[in-house]
Amino acid sequence: MSSITRKHWLVAIWIAVIAHAGIAVAWLSADRQAPSRDQGNDGIVMDLTQVVDALPEPEPKTEPEPEPEPEPKPEPEPVPQKQKPKPIVRPTPKVSTPAPVQAPRPPEPTRKAAEKPKAQAPAVGVPKSPPPPDYLGRLRSWLERHKDYPRSSRLRREEGVAYLALTIDRSGTITKSSLAKSSGHPRLDEATLGIANRASPVPALPEDYDGDSLTIVVPMIYKLQ
Repeated sequence: MSSITRKHWLVAIWIAVIAHAGIAVAWLSADRQAPSRDQGNDGIVMDLTQVVDALPEPEPKTEPEPEPEPEPKPEPEPVPQKQKPKPIVRPTPKVSTPAPVQAPRPPEPTRKAAEKPKAQAPAVGVPKSPPPPDYLGRLRSWLERHKDYPRSSRLRREEGVAYLALTIDRSGTITKSSLAKSSGHPRLDEATLGIANRASPVPALPEDYDGDSLTIVVPMIYKLQ
């Protein structure tokens, strides 16, 4: 039986009980008051305290039991990943290379008794001291005046230092010229070798220079301003 139907039945019972109690009380009062109708015209006084106290207490309303919550599904266990086997590195056996066997050297022939050194003739024209610094300065300035910076090298922004080797006799004539060190650019090297032809003869060797000739290396600098 549902709680609503049970409640309706309780209310109906209470109403029936109250109605029957009222009829009984009215009947008793009428029986007692029948001989003395002159007592007054007051209405019937009913005391329902005992009747109400006699009524059964209503049953407490039972609340529906809560539905049980569904149990949480267990999480799936992670599948362990298969580890790839690591490659096994096997050490390569070292092959010992035999050391080369040297062939025995043949016995050296017995040297002849050292001959007495022959007396060398003194060199002719070998300077005992270098030329004075002022002459070297004049020679350098002379060569710089005859230096030509090629226009093609300027357009290509070519720079460098070429070293010119010269051999000069006492009169100042250049008897030999060569490139002692390249500048790294063929055009600059050719221009450096051309200085010897344009500058000869150079200033004569000074009187206090005791050599017959002078061999000197002069650096020729090519740098754009």
